[in-house]
Amino acid sequence: MAESTVAPLAGSLEPTGLRSLRSRRSEMTEPADFYLTTAGEYEPLSAPRACRQRDRLGDELRDDYMLVDIDPPLSGQHFGLGGSDVTSLVLASRHRGQTLFPVSEWPGDVYVARIVDNEIPSADEFCVQLIAWGAIFRSLREASDYALRFSNQEQRA
Repeated sequence: MAESTVAPLAGSLEPTGLRSLRSRRSEMTEPADFYLTTAGEYEPLSAPRACRQRDRLGDELRDDYMLVDIDPPLSGQHFGLGGSDVTSLVLASRHRGQTLFPVSEWPGDVYVARIVDNEIPSADEFCVQLIAWGAIFRSLREASDYALRFSNQEQRA
């Protein structure tokens, strides 16, 4: 079992100093790189989301944050954004020894954070907010099966 570690971005509303290490433009017409669900942890993201890697980010502590575009987007109303949706998230592996470049373990446990101003970062520093723990899966079916297990458990409770 992997040893847990807390991501430096956890709960942060301060500039993190994250910077781009390798940019890759993602197009929503491209196949998903993987699927994310936060089932059992955070209901608004419990339904699986297609994720497409957009950038690799790093700071003085880690170099394995992944900026992803998500489809479908997350409603921005949960964060006071009105009609603006959250279309990008920052993911970080939750366990020491695991990485997202490349993904070292499937399913992969991740921290899920949003960019506070909901803009793709263009500056060297930007604010993020930890919103959930989640898991990433190679296929939509695997992510859906995982999410369904939590849905069935909640119905029995």
